Amino acid sequence: MMRLAVIAASLFSGIGVLWVVNAIWSRHRVNSAIKTALEETGHGADAMYNEAALAGLPEVVQRYFRLVLHNGQKYIRFAKVHQEAEYKMKPQGAWIEVSANSSYTTEHPALVWDAVLHDNRYRWRRAHLIYLHGAGEGMTKLYGGLTLSDYSGSEADITLLCRFLSESLWFPTALLPGRHVEWRAHGPNSAEAVITDDELEARAIFHFNAAGEVEKITTTDKFRDFRGGFHKEEFVMHCRNYKQLNNILVPTELEFVWELDNGTFPYARITATDVEYKF
Repeated sequence: MMRLAVIAASLFSGIGVLWVVNAIWSRHRVNSAIKTALEETGHGADAMYNEAALAGLPEVVQRYFRLVLHNGQKYIRFAKVHQEAEYKMKPQGAWIEVSANSSYTTEHPALVWDAVLHDNRYRWRRAHLIYLHGAGEGMTKLYGGLTLSDYSGSEADITLLCRFLSESLWFPTALLPGRHVEWRAHGPNSAEAVITDDELEARAIFHFNAAGEVEKITTTDKFRDFRGGFHKEEFVMHCRNYKQLNNILVPTELEFVWELDNGTFPYARITATDVEYKF
């Protein structure tokens, strides 16, 4: 009996050690991705926005940039957005409270989303999404240690590059035409943005309201993680409640929606509570 107790204690101790090691590795992966992205932001002379850069862009795009930026505005090299949010895992599921930070660099498109999902009073998960050097990955761990999902591959790559493009509204100098983004005419109140990161490309339609704000973004370059596989669906990001955060006009409320064959599935409601910039 004593021997069985010793074996059981050793087994649980080993599981505990593996859990802790797994949790530490996950935190290291997130912090290492942010550090790597920051090291690649460059240290050259500060680039300055000038309205002359808007020449040739669709009129609705020019109007947007004149609204959210001002001449002499330094280009944003790094942004960190603090978020409070609610997420749904399935259309009929309950909303889950989520606290998250998203970090972005713009010299080379990079994104790190680091979140804690509070399923209920006793159960929580830690999740991260990373896009770095043209590769995307995602992971969810129960109590930070037990892996529940782990994915990467071409679908993750384009999905997270597309997410970077959409969320660039929080650091809008990244949307200026140049190294990574090209704008194309689409309609009287919309324009197509194409982002390129080496060989990878993603595109989305930006829809503008009468004030010049981006009111929603639509794309089919995002894949939905569903039942262990990836499904290409139409994605809509609604953008609301524009405010000045650190002297940049940005939407402080986002809503993520999947347009499915059997109906609309709103799955995320995000509030940006603060934004940090490095220029």
